[in-house]
Amino acid sequence: MCILCTGCDLSEIQNIDCSGCASVTKIPELPNLKRLNCTNCEALTEISPADSLEVLDCSHCSELEEIPYLPNLKRLHCDTCTSLRNIPVLPKLERLYCSNCQSLVEIPLQPMLTWLYCPFNEFITEIPYIPTLVTMHCSSTGITSIPLLPNLRYIDCDRCSRITEIPLLPKLEVLICSQCTLIMSIPAIPTLKRIICAYCTNLREISTKLNLDYLSCSFCSLLTE
Repeated sequence: MCILCTGCDLSEIQNIDCSGCASVTKIPELPNLKRLNCTNCEALTEISPADSLEVLDCSHCSELEEIPYLPNLKRLHCDTCTSLRNIPVLPKLERLYCSNCQSLVEIPLQPMLTWLYCPFNEFITEIPYIPTLVTMHCSSTGITSIPLLPNLRYIDCDRCSRITEIPLLPKLEVLICSQCTLIMSIPAIPTLKRIICAYCTNLREISTKLNLDYLSCSFCSLLTE
């Protein structure tokens, strides 16, 4: 039994950890709540809106279908919420972790997002244009293209087999694109320092104008020196 199941007055509480509770089905409205950890609450189906909430970790809540509108949320972990269908636009969200959400089909445009971790979501086919984004992990998704993100420094798009090109991302420093089998070339991105592109079986060219610190291109059979 967790604190939510005790019947105590929680109106002033700011931090709650009810992770692993098998009884809780709903997170009630708590006006002063800032941090909530409800991971592995397998019966949880609803999280009530909370204007004060800043950090939410609801990973592995397999019955949860929706994240409510949380106007001050800065960090959201909802990995392996296999029934999750909707994440709303959250105006202050900076970090989003939503890997292996098998029912999720869309990443909404989060205007303040700097960090996106969304691998193993095969039904996500598009990453929206989020100009604040700095780091993106989108391996093993169904995306077909990478938007021209002006502040992106790190991208891991391993095993995104529908991507056909790497755009000229003006601040990119690290590119991980192994097993992207449709990519034919990697362009001259002046800031790029590290490339891992193993098993890109259609890759024919890596720009000679790059000033790299590290390159791994094993099993790129069509690549010429």
